[in-house]
Amino acid sequence: MASAQPVVPTAIQPSKPDVQDSAEDVIEAPVPTDSLLTGPCPLPGERTSTCLREPQEATDEVRLANILIGWRGSWPGSPMHRDLKSAERVALQIGHLARKAQVPFIALVRRYSDDAGDGVFVLDDQAEERFDPAFVLAGRRLAIGSVDVIKTRFGFHVLKRLHLDAKIPSQALVDLVAGGCPAMGEDTTRCGIDRPVKAGWVAPSKVTVEQVWIAYKGAQGRRRVTRSREDALALAVRIVHTARVAGGDFRVLQKRYSDDPGAGQYEVDTSSQLLGSFVRMAMRLRPGGVDLVETSYGFHVLRRVK
Repeated sequence: MASAQPVVPTAIQPSKPDVQDSAEDVIEAPVPTDSLLTGPCPLPGERTSTCLREPQEATDEVRLANILIGWRGSWPGSPMHRDLKSAERVALQIGHLARKAQVPFIALVRRYSDDAGDGVFVLDDQAEERFDPAFVLAGRRLAIGSVDVIKTRFGFHVLKRLHLDAKIPSQALVDLVAGGCPAMGEDTTRCGIDRPVKAGWVAPSKVTVEQVWIAYKGAQGRRRVTRSREDALALAVRIVHTARVAGGDFRVLQKRYSDDPGAGQYEVDTSSQLLGSFVRMAMRLRPGGVDLVETSYGFHVLRRVK
């Protein structure tokens, strides 16, 4: 992001969940004085789990993902076109985007960060010797999943604490999430929907879809699932790509990955007793198209059969 304009491009994202955080979930906890994401959280569309809160327990190591937004004059003096105020605006925009994005945080790291590395750091007992003290302090006070924005001599940092064993998506996965379809060998006929929907387009009265349901811890319906939401999304996007590639067998993917205990095939119309975002995505799919949607039950990789 070399431009001085604080514009954050829109990535292709799954549809928003049907169940959003309620007013009772708004966190009014005190915000550290060096935090730049001030005010109540979550704002509309943001996830409560990304708000600032104390870690449940102290650990010897903390894993962080970091989006660095530098400015002209920030150390170590890398050439930057944006000034300090523009850099702060960009960092805050990305911070709020990270709190509601339907894509892995690491995808935002690779898309927006001025750091040439992978943007993932582990704070251990030697962290104070290797990192800026403000960076270490901010990272250690985050709970897993929380997102914050701070400032150091290196620039503004959009930080998210990760599970120590969180899977880091490959660059190919990041490209798939952030880009369009077809990508990386995908079959055009298997792309999900036309974006935007063309003028005059009329939804079918009824469709049949198959699904691969990827649940995660905290989602409805599957209590014993241990994978995190971010890991579930990474898996779901990989399945989308595999299903879109010529020769990809959706039935094989269902058997291998789906948390759906049933047959995984549904007839859908506007009166279906299914979650709204599931129905909307199913009705918009082209025949043979594959796409991804999130509901309160997790991620659903859908393929329209007819």
